Amino acid sequence: MRAWLVLLTIQITAGVALAAPATPRDTTDYSGRVWQTLDGLPEDFAQALAQTADGYLWVGTSGGLVRFDGVHFVTFNRANQPAFKDESVYSLYRAKDGALWAGTEGGGLIRYRNGEFRCFGAADGLTNGFVRVIYEDRQNRFWVGTDAGLFSKRGDSFERVDGKNGLPAMNVHSIHEDRQGRLLVGGWGLLILDRQSASYYKSSEDLADNSIRAIRETSDGAVWIGTISGLRRIEGGLRADPFLTPRLISNTNISVLHESRTGQLWIGTYGRGVMLYHDNKLVRFSAPSRLPHNNVLSVFEDTEDDVWIGTQGGLLRLRPCAAYTITTPDDAPVSINTIYQDPLGPLFVAALNGQLFEIRDGRLATPRLPSSVRELPVRNVFRDRRGTLWIGTDGEGVIKLDGARVTRYTMKQGLINDFVRAFCEDREGGLWIGTD
Repeated sequence: MRAWLVLLTIQITAGVALAAPATPRDTTDYSGRVWQTLDGLPEDFAQALAQTADGYLWVGTSGGLVRFDGVHFVTFNRANQPAFKDESVYSLYRAKDGALWAGTEGGGLIRYRNGEFRCFGAADGLTNGFVRVIYEDRQNRFWVGTDAGLFSKRGDSFERVDGKNGLPAMNVHSIHEDRQGRLLVGGWGLLILDRQSASYYKSSEDLADNSIRAIRETSDGAVWIGTISGLRRIEGGLRADPFLTPRLISNTNISVLHESRTGQLWIGTYGRGVMLYHDNKLVRFSAPSRLPHNNVLSVFEDTEDDVWIGTQGGLLRLRPCAAYTITTPDDAPVSINTIYQDPLGPLFVAALNGQLFEIRDGRLATPRLPSSVRELPVRNVFRDRRGTLWIGTDGEGVIKLDGARVTRYTMKQGLINDFVRAFCEDREGGLWIGTD
């Protein structure tokens, strides 16, 4: 997989800088590895991700629940576990007591604890078997969102919360507790459950804006709401109707939001890959260069700081790497000849075609040199102890830059050859020039 990020091309409102492909100063560069059905997944739809205390990664797929040790996949589904009434595992959650919960598409809720699976369904009060989200709040209350209802767990039974006591009946796709202890429930509109009260908001902008797929309060106190028509960022948390806040991103189906331990927000979309928000910048990973598919279904960060992205075309692991690639702004291939760190300035890079670059903002950029110098085919650069900059060319001799003064030396001025290979300054301050 090629290690660059693609420029973000979707609509972004004013106030957010559109980032060039990310550099390690903005975020971490990653190496990628993809697993698909040929590698052992039962299906390429990697819909949900979680990690248990024993280190296993669990993947909810359209073909069952998968346990992954980094090498081998073990699949649990109707073929080997009676608890599975449906193959498709849509949601996963690791509870505080260590149990792994899996929500299926039509087969109810499954708990995996102490090596055993148990299914919860209509007989346990969970009257809808399409489980979209599982959540445990700070008071250890356990919540389940389905296509028809929000449920709370009491013992081993479930009770429906919505559709009574003045609360609207909802389909629920996202649940998140904010720092005030309020439960933010997204589905068709936004339901906010406080200890003593409840409020409900709907968008009047368009119907798609009401379909909330992801909610997250980030460490900076902002609340993010992703719908099938875009993404909002509400600074300082929810205080009023969230739909009055303009969308940060429009015309994009937001599927998942995940904040990393370093404060970066991963934004999964349906059709536009995944975006990374950090320091008021957005960068995008997209297929085919960085993702196996642009329909992103899940994002998860494991205990080793690897980021796992489940897509419709397989499972991707992004691993932070020590080495990263610096490219030109248009990602054009460049064959590098020499590299030189100017002690008084930038890192200079000379390409085989004679083009000279400097590293600026994590990119290969045109250096700030006189235009007459930029037009020459450059091989190497050197700055002497007096601060004079020397530039060796490919057939055009030597350029001496002393402040704003430009002096050129060729065979006419005594060089034995105009193809300059190297510079060296000796202890007495004499400059030696190596040529072809």
